[in-house]
Amino acid sequence: MVPPRSKTPSLHARLVEELTSRIVSGALPCGALLPPEPRLAEEFGVSRIVVRESVKVLVEKGLVEVRQGRGTTVRPESEWNPLDPLILRFRQHGGGVSRLRAELLEARQVFEVQMVGMAATRVSEEELQQLSGHLRRMDTLMRDPDAFHAADTEFHLMIMRAAQNRVLAKLIEPIRDLLRDALHQTVTLPGAPQSAQVFHWRIYRALEARDPFAAQEAMRAHLDRAAEDLLATQANRNRTEAGGVLSTGRAP
Repeated sequence: MVPPRSKTPSLHARLVEELTSRIVSGALPCGALLPPEPRLAEEFGVSRIVVRESVKVLVEKGLVEVRQGRGTTVRPESEWNPLDPLILRFRQHGGGVSRLRAELLEARQVFEVQMVGMAATRVSEEELQQLSGHLRRMDTLMRDPDAFHAADTEFHLMIMRAAQNRVLAKLIEPIRDLLRDALHQTVTLPGAPQSAQVFHWRIYRALEARDPFAAQEAMRAHLDRAAEDLLATQANRNRTEAGGVLSTGRAP
């Protein structure tokens, strides 16, 4: 009998996570040398084979490069794999999060606008019924930001599925968690859920009419508003942080 697979991360996985975290956070900045194999093996209580395998994974992610005689160095952020799930996970909690969210919105303008146009010509009657039922439920959730946020994310994913393009769906997969995070940032603004629902219903009506151009225009307007809301959220956060510095006397 094959024993059940443990959910506890392996030593190899934990080492990859820790080194990725240090690189993404800037604790190991661009050009920095990773500690030599023996030191990493001792620090994490693993074999040198585990260290070597972990470094190979970091190379595949674009985080480091190994040069003969020079050791393993951290590569510039521009060379990291921007869609790697582990890098995304640590980046969305790091200092470059605002830039990352802005880049995500730009990517959504490319992907979601195109995909909603596809969905308008491919969506089934059953999917239209599911979308309308989902939106009616969202109308009842606007006083509950967390529930609305979860439903908002699912609405966008439903449209992506209705586009019936497996390649685009696969490309979107790595940024789903980041999409959830970005949507959560905007639904907490006063009036944001109500505004979002106006756009959602406009998108739905275009899908129901099977009008790809109207669907794309509605999605584009929705994402433009989301970008404005994201800027407002960031401005509010900056003012709050500035107020905290003034009141405590702490340096930024």
